[in-house]
Amino acid sequence: MIAAFCFLSSQMLLADFPQARLATIYPPGGKQNSQVTVAIVGTDLDDLQKLTFSHPGITAIHKMSEPTEFDPQPKPILGQMVVSIAADVLPGIYDVRAVGRYGVSNPRAFMIGTVEELRKEKPADDVATAIDIPPDAVVSGKATAGKADHYAVLLAANQRVRVSVWSKRLESRMTPIVSIADGSGKVLAASNRTPSDDPVLDFVAPIAGKYIVKISDFFAGGGDELFYRLSLSTGPQIDFVFPPVAKPGETTKISVFGRGLPGSSPAILEGGAGSLEQVTVDASLGDPAKGTLSRVSRRLMAPRDSSIDAGDISASLLSSALQPISALAAVGPVVIETSPNDTSSQPQAIQIPCDVAGRFHPKGDRDWYSFTAKAGEDFRFEVISQRLGLPTDASLTIESVGVDDKGQPVVKEIAFSDDIAADFAGVGVDRPTTDPAISFKAPVDGNYRVLIRDLTSDSRTLPEHAYILEIRRPAPDFRLLVMLTLRDKADANKAAIWTPSLPIGGSLALDVLVLRRDGFAGEISLEVEGLPAGVTASTVSIDSKSNRGLLVLSAPEGVAPTSTTIRVIGRSKLDTTELVRFARSATLTWNVDTANSPQIVREMHDIPLAVVADIAPVTLAQSAAKVWETSRGGKLSIPLGVVRRAGSKGELSLTAANLPAELKVAELKLAEGAAAGTVELDFDPKLPAGSYVVILTGAAKASYQRNPQAAEVAKADHERIAALSKERTAIAETAKQAVATADKLLLDSQVIGKQAVTAIEESKKSMLDIDNAAKQTAIAFEAAKKLAAEKPGDAAVVEAAKVAEKAVSDAALKLVAATTLVQERTVAQAAAQKKTDELIAAKVTVDKSMQESVAKAKATEEERVRREKIATDTAAASVAKDIDVPIMMPPITIRVAESPLTIAPAPEKITLKQGTAADLTLACTRLFGFVGEIALEAAPAAPVNGLAIAPLTIPADQPQGILKLTTTPQTPPGSYELVIKAKVKFFEREIVSERRVPVVIEAVAAEVPKT
Repeated sequence: MIAAFCFLSSQMLLADFPQARLATIYPPGGKQNSQVTVAIVGTDLDDLQKLTFSHPGITAIHKMSEPTEFDPQPKPILGQMVVSIAADVLPGIYDVRAVGRYGVSNPRAFMIGTVEELRKEKPADDVATAIDIPPDAVVSGKATAGKADHYAVLLAANQRVRVSVWSKRLESRMTPIVSIADGSGKVLAASNRTPSDDPVLDFVAPIAGKYIVKISDFFAGGGDELFYRLSLSTGPQIDFVFPPVAKPGETTKISVFGRGLPGSSPAILEGGAGSLEQVTVDASLGDPAKGTLSRVSRRLMAPRDSSIDAGDISASLLSSALQPISALAAVGPVVIETSPNDTSSQPQAIQIPCDVAGRFHPKGDRDWYSFTAKAGEDFRFEVISQRLGLPTDASLTIESVGVDDKGQPVVKEIAFSDDIAADFAGVGVDRPTTDPAISFKAPVDGNYRVLIRDLTSDSRTLPEHAYILEIRRPAPDFRLLVMLTLRDKADANKAAIWTPSLPIGGSLALDVLVLRRDGFAGEISLEVEGLPAGVTASTVSIDSKSNRGLLVLSAPEGVAPTSTTIRVIGRSKLDTTELVRFARSATLTWNVDTANSPQIVREMHDIPLAVVADIAPVTLAQSAAKVWETSRGGKLSIPLGVVRRAGSKGELSLTAANLPAELKVAELKLAEGAAAGTVELDFDPKLPAGSYVVILTGAAKASYQRNPQAAEVAKADHERIAALSKERTAIAETAKQAVATADKLLLDSQVIGKQAVTAIEESKKSMLDIDNAAKQTAIAFEAAKKLAAEKPGDAAVVEAAKVAEKAVSDAALKLVAATTLVQERTVAQAAAQKKTDELIAAKVTVDKSMQESVAKAKATEEERVRREKIATDTAAASVAKDIDVPIMMPPITIRVAESPLTIAPAPEKITLKQGTAADLTLACTRLFGFVGEIALEAAPAAPVNGLAIAPLTIPADQPQGILKLTTTPQTPPGSYELVIKAKVKFFEREIVSERRVPVVIEAVAAEVPKT
């Protein structure tokens, strides 16, 4: 079967539909058995629902706001989540994704540790502002452009501390450099490169004191995307294990290399081991055949990197590692490299097949191995090193070793390999692996040797630069890789991170890469497990000549928005054995913007799929879902149904690509109002018979509103606060009026009080004047009284005394009256003052109420303005705009026959004797609309003397004809094959097909001479 696919899929067009993308999660990790508040940064993360992790023990909930006067109910804080990490989550790196309105995001790395977690909360640009941290802790930070971060740690004399930076391994854009200095600023140690490009320092403090750890970006960059985890540890440190290969399901001995390892001894390595220590432990590896082989996410340099079966090693000591240690699952006996084997004259003898574990160490290392093989024996030699995540570039050479007829040694190079060629084309997948491989077939019985070397080891090498030389008998097999990328429709050098998000009524395609092994040429059928209810997947069969296929997923109307994970499964047969393989998956780490941008690809723990609430503007489907049939030279007109929805506009153009040149699909143009269309297919007579899949794709112009529900919510929220602002503004105005009334009452009271004081003062002055006058009157009275006593007979004097006496009495009355008035006016003034005091107190209350009302009104108005901007911005974002939306039609499957007719011979086997004739009736069934005449001619597959067949033409109105076979007495008896060729005109093109019929010619018995 032949399956041809169109690779101009939805993920190869940069659509304007929003797509959830997670840029960073900060801090990028946390401690076992703890909670950590993280900040989420990304695009199109509207209505963030949850974070999902690749371990069930890591969960997250929204960080909620405290109740406020504007939002009395707690609300999710935008971009913040609280992550809970269970106690049984092992240290290591896990995947995290964000799920929201626009689907499931790409994964980001989230690291789980076991020590105290800190976060850089303030600038630490110099030694003076260095942040104090303990010697066993992890601190998360972000690089600041043009600056370095400084951390101070107290160490005892001779105390060893391991400083590790986790940045590249956590998908940060930072290229970290780190150093350690003493209190005077003298640098005592500086960063060294590791296979991950994250620096590690092993430092021993020369004296007790404070030391400064300085970290920065090599390119002086900074920002959210340049984050790091700086780890300081005084405990056991694991660097690597050897051999990095083990038989699955078995307990094996491995050596663990590092520093401060319990029960360890100084490492013994050729070329020296420095301060490395080693200890041997029992370890085990899960069995991929039993589904127990776990895997950590790894960076992929090429798609074939994902083809190896590697998993996490289990061992008690390894539980303290900051992330799981992986190893290759061995396919044969494991053989350890033994020195000396550095020269061709001293090769290490091995028995093949086997898995040889060795090192590209020390510098300039060459490893030779010798083996024997018999002529015709097939073996596959394959190096796995770079695919273990190591920065190596191995080469492989196989030589034959023999002697000539004079007994002199003869060495001949039989094969050489450097890199395994790229299997695929396109951004992120068009690179080879630097691991070499050779398919070897022994030309003769004899001795052979193999050389393996790292082409970079003459300039750099590390003890952990290991390799596995896998030597096996050919075992045809395959692996699958689902590559999730979004290619730019205008620039082939650009691509974006992407996860499958299906609009309702739409379709998308998963790009499935087939990695064939050892010449596997079987047909592979693909299927999908775990699809949401209602979502369908196309039936896909990848033929033996193909290494790529598209799985088209469709979400018909009525499917509910959801998110899940799915599994892609490939099934095939090797002889009678069924092969079932689960696809691995990968995506870009960051968008590729130019031809020179890094194309960093990483494996994923699973394949996400989301059905989003958006509705596809156009849905295309075959009017009749079936497998279409025709023959070579035929033509098909396949009717399509077109459903256009609100917002769809303009003409729709659909094309198919990446089909054989002999299969032509005319561009289909559908007018804006068209509810149906017809796709025209032309099958050239030279097209091989088989099954083909045609996928029509295009881009629909549509008027699209981005999350109008969010605009409605923001509008309602603004209206709620606006109503509250109006209410509080009115209350404030009323309060201002109350203050004005209080001010007037107080002023009036103060005037009355002042008048009362004035009246008292006037009364007191009058009383004083009356008192003075009374005193004068009393003096005058005393004088008159004395004079009258002296002159009792003087009537005038006596009368004057009487008048004076009365004046004294009158003055006394006036003084009493004046005194009473003063008292009365004093009481009145006190009452006025009391009233004033009361009004002052009341005014304080009114003023305070007014100030509070005005402040509330002002704050509410400010909040209204803020929410108005949110509503305005959200509304502006949701304004309908024309976008190009990728359209993909579910696949059309066509079965192409050799010919538009079938021929049934009768009899199915012709037997005749020499010198006789026979008839062969040919019943012809015309197919696919063919109605013409049939020209038949026949001849033996190999010339047969005396066998003749007359040509035959079957008229258009006849279903059969008879071929006449004749022989001569000289026709040699035997079994032959008759080749019948049928020629027809199908769509005015000549189609020739064959049918073979066995013919047996029997010898005629010789006549016995008469006597």
